[in-house]
Amino acid sequence: YRLKFNRNMINGIIGWKPGSKISSQLSAGYTDTRRHSVNDSSIEDHLGTYDHFYVESTYGGKYASADWQLNTHFTNIDFLIGLSGVNEDMEQEDYFYSTKYGLYESRTNLDSIIPVATMSAYLHAEIRGSLLHQLIKGSFSEFTDRLSVSGGTRLSKHSLIKSQVAYDASVSMKT
Repeated sequence: YRLKFNRNMINGIIGWKPGSKISSQLSAGYTDTRRHSVNDSSIEDHLGTYDHFYVESTYGGKYASADWQLNTHFTNIDFLIGLSGVNEDMEQEDYFYSTKYGLYESRTNLDSIIPVATMSAYLHAEIRGSLLHQLIKGSFSEFTDRLSVSGGTRLSKHSLIKSQVAYDASVSMKT
């Protein structure tokens, strides 16, 4: 069995923090991968038994991504706003040959796999208990200092699957 593998990759992150209440970050990366394998197991064991199989595969793929985030930190509330994008492209070719039970030969060429792209925008907020304590008066006010409420949404547009919206919400209590 022989395998030749090559990957070229670059990625990085750059951030900006003009003060204690706001920060921003951009991260991006790109990967180009190539793999070629040959399984010519002509001789299967030390007695010289021949298994009659030959398999060859070639794969290539490219992946690029970028993500930008803006974070704000206030006394009682935090916000995160972001944008992200991903592009993927790949191809694969396989060849199989066998004479074990008669001649069999198969070729698969998936070089026309459709490149895909996903773009997203998202927002997340967390409200800490001290703000909840100010907003909620009455019998629950003794618990509100320990509570945090968070929620967010993400809109994603995939080049093949349409747009999707996801939501999340959670409540936590410090003990």
